[in-house]
Amino acid sequence: MTQLREREQVGLTPPPLRINHAFEWLLSILGIAVGGTGGYLYFADQARTIHILGWESQVGAIAAGWGYGLQIAGSLLLFGCFAIFARKIFNRDGYWNLAVWTGAILAGAALLYALIFAGTWIF
Repeated sequence: MTQLREREQVGLTPPPLRINHAFEWLLSILGIAVGGTGGYLYFADQARTIHILGWESQVGAIAAGWGYGLQIAGSLLLFGCFAIFARKIFNRDGYWNLAVWTGAILAGAALLYALIFAGTWIF
């Protein structure tokens, strides 16, 4: 006959996760800059002049695809930013709170914007 001995183990709870949002901020600033440049190229008057890094050209002389492409790229950067933000907050808290819902809705809106402009550009 054997006897089982129970050993008490003390379990320490891990400290709360500290989240650094520097990568999301970098993605959001880059997405806004790229998307804003694409929006300017798409919606600006064709006779206006644009200056980028010492290069000067009229907006009408730039290919029309640049406006579409930069807006799509900017919105996909914003999609990645909001999706990473929502995932980090959900992993930290473990449930869907207001910050997670906001990040998920904004990520969906950015993806929808990219899909709409991609569809407009293709068709």
